[in-house]
Amino acid sequence: MANREKSVDGIFFLQLAVSLFLIVSGLLGLMDYTSTGSKVFRALGIGNDVVAIIITVLELVSGTILLVGLFLLIRNRTLFFAVLFVFVLWALRVVLYYFLNDFLQPDALVWLHNMAPDLIVLSSLWVILRRYA
Repeated sequence: MANREKSVDGIFFLQLAVSLFLIVSGLLGLMDYTSTGSKVFRALGIGNDVVAIIITVLELVSGTILLVGLFLLIRNRTLFFAVLFVFVLWALRVVLYYFLNDFLQPDALVWLHNMAPDLIVLSSLWVILRRYA
């Protein structure tokens, strides 16, 4: 199945922003291990750098696929699975980091404020995912 006709709309810019965010997060993760995967593993007390690096590389690859998908014809199925992968990873991050580790800590308002950017990324991924479904 080929991509739908390319158009510049709100979802285009949302996908552009999310893809750049994932690419930069992946690069930072490879440079100094501050990736999403590393943070989650450290929060859970798991020091497996190999798994964190693999997740960081997958984050970088997914971001690159999303970015390239904006400008070149890539199958919707490929884009769908790239976004689905990151969506699942991000949802796990939210659950592990905010609900299973330090729930409502240090207080509810700070907790909500810290969680909000991750929920923005998660909901953005959901909108992009629906575009390629």
